[in-house]
Amino acid sequence: MKRFGTHGLLILSLFGAGVVSWFLPDGVAFVLRALELRTPAQDVLVRFFCTCFGVLFAYIAVLVVRLTTQLTEAQGKLYLEIKSGMETPKEYDAVISAALLRAFSGSESVAATLHNEFRPLMQRLVATREITRLAVRPVMRRLLGELTRSLDKLFTATLSVGASEHLEVTRSLAPIVENYIQVQQRAFDPDTQWSMEWVRLLDKLATRDMARIYIVVCDRETLARERTSLLKMKDILLPRGFYLKVCDRGAISEGGLAQMPTTAVLEVFDEALIKLHLVPANGYVGGGAVEVSLIDRTMRQDIWDLLLRIREHAVDFQ
Repeated sequence: MKRFGTHGLLILSLFGAGVVSWFLPDGVAFVLRALELRTPAQDVLVRFFCTCFGVLFAYIAVLVVRLTTQLTEAQGKLYLEIKSGMETPKEYDAVISAALLRAFSGSESVAATLHNEFRPLMQRLVATREITRLAVRPVMRRLLGELTRSLDKLFTATLSVGASEHLEVTRSLAPIVENYIQVQQRAFDPDTQWSMEWVRLLDKLATRDMARIYIVVCDRETLARERTSLLKMKDILLPRGFYLKVCDRGAISEGGLAQMPTTAVLEVFDEALIKLHLVPANGYVGGGAVEVSLIDRTMRQDIWDLLLRIREHAVDFQ
């Protein structure tokens, strides 16, 4: 009965629109005569097309109204199902919190990151009494302030992080990029200056379907002097799908290279993000702190221009 009523209303709406559209030329002609303007022809063909367009417009309008109504009903049902499916108010609060994060951040990925990283903290606070939450608020404010300042340093200067944390950044980006480039300003003896954790990361990168390039930028004399180390590096990098390239420092304009410390290393991910880090004094062994900075594609154009020049002058190491 409900289906018949809906279809009947649709038919009546289309019929009414057709009748009005059939006589629409008469109404237009009446208005034009009142304004003492020339009236167009009112033959059967004109009325036919007016009727077709009128019925089509009415049909679209009815579809829009029905679709809006159905979406509203579906949202209401979904809300009730989620609410009834929650076993505890805490689960319900978690769903609402995730929705609010998506709404305020404007990004699904940002909301997911915030929700996943801060979920343990939020659960811990929910489990405490109100007086306890008030007591920890000053400490939380200080810690969140330190987090904000650290993130600012990560993008505007350098942030000191642990060696494992530094490698974890590269490891976490590997699954989502198609191109990885590392630019070093020195050669290394892998036996004594590369950590096992870095070699394991190379093994991880080797399993990814991505282009991998390792570039060493030095003057010609240093490249010749460090040939033995470069050969050892090639023996490790080549089986793992890396292209080892070298670039004569004198062949590129100093530009941004002169402004960077000689220990600066560029790790490039899809030409969208650069992770700049400084090689520790003891190399990559010993697990010391590493100074790291992140450079987005919209930042530090001089660094991106430098990278382009390095890639243009880099040649395969033979």
